[in-house]
Amino acid sequence: MAYLAKARKDDLKTLATELGLEIGEMMRVIDFKNLILTSKDYDEQFTKTLLETIIETRVQAECDKKEENDYKRKQEGLILELERMKLSMTAASTNTSATAAEKINIQHLIPRFVENSDISTYLKIFERQCEQVNIDEVDYVTHLLPMLSIDISHIILREPKDKLENYQHIKQVLLQVLQVEC
Repeated sequence: MAYLAKARKDDLKTLATELGLEIGEMMRVIDFKNLILTSKDYDEQFTKTLLETIIETRVQAECDKKEENDYKRKQEGLILELERMKLSMTAASTNTSATAAEKINIQHLIPRFVENSDISTYLKIFERQCEQVNIDEVDYVTHLLPMLSIDISHIILREPKDKLENYQHIKQVLLQVLQVEC
């Protein structure tokens, strides 16, 4: 009998239904307990086993529902993370394409360097235009090479590979070589 006191109302209601007892809508836990105990076919061991099965079934259903909800929550989280990644990739590609467009436009902003003109002035103009269109200093040499004549480009390309990306070094080489020639 003590096992009935530990059960939930819903479990007792299910037990009463399984035992074929008539139940009312407004019954309380004590009413279900008395109804089950006063049943003409009451068998304590059978009733106890049946109640344990009902409780196990309910607990398993609750666990399954919790796992399903956790799975859905994780799935929704992954979908949100995927959407964030797509948005960040879209933003990054937009920034990259905008930067690429700006880098291409530098050739339209600055005329090619004319030999026998002042290289220091040309380099100052070049640097200002690069800053204006947000080109990193690491990329200056890449944008400078097409602006120079082939002979001057060959002078730059003779430099060691590790110094080719260093704009300040290339600038010093150009200033030394071209100011000596003038």
